[in-house]
Amino acid sequence: MAADGKAARAGEANVRSEGKGSRVVKKIFLDLEMNGVPWKIRKRCGLRMEIIEIGAVMLNDENEETGCFREFVKPQLSDAMEPAVEKLTNIHFDQLESAPPLEDVLRRFLIWCGDGCEVYSWSDADSRQIIKETDCKGIGQSAALQEMLGCWHDYQAEFGALLPFEKKLSLSQAVLIAGLEFSGRAHDGLNDARSTADLYRMAGDPQQFGRFRKNVRRAFGLEEESPVTMGDLFDFSNLTSRAG
Repeated sequence: MAADGKAARAGEANVRSEGKGSRVVKKIFLDLEMNGVPWKIRKRCGLRMEIIEIGAVMLNDENEETGCFREFVKPQLSDAMEPAVEKLTNIHFDQLESAPPLEDVLRRFLIWCGDGCEVYSWSDADSRQIIKETDCKGIGQSAALQEMLGCWHDYQAEFGALLPFEKKLSLSQAVLIAGLEFSGRAHDGLNDARSTADLYRMAGDPQQFGRFRKNVRRAFGLEEESPVTMGDLFDFSNLTSRAG
């Protein structure tokens, strides 16, 4: 299938997936930043990381940004930032000490989302983290949270299905190859959520996504897609043998 066709169908699929028979107005693009937890916690409940920031943007039916959400979350399982995480996110522990706990931030986030939303994140790691962490911390899964988890899209997988190979691109790789720019520092919850939304919009534009596929092929040394010829569509061997 030509790149233009794939991009057009991607846009159609995005609309169709958002409520069968009804058109969902809001799309939420979310990113979580996390910090490691002590080994004893990992052994007790199988939780390796703890949420320290929730960032999200909301798009309307025209894919225009209509709102954003960003809140730090107070750690309850660790009392220090891992040096690598602190360097990557530029989040310091003293910024988190006065932040509300996860239960409160999640409640506010769900109110901000409202009803009838589809949620997108780059990979399914964020949805799995919410499930594991709420369980570990004894946070009940409200009807609103269950509804959100039920309409969650692994957009890394959906985006990757449109590409000419099976390799998974990181968010930073996809943004770089697309020629997009982070609106701020990478590994910031709000900025990463906004970049995911930018890639979603690009995937629905046949020309932009066609250029992106060409850039992917160049970046990974793949052969260019061959144009379809009449010989690919019809078998002329019988005509050749009869003519001889």
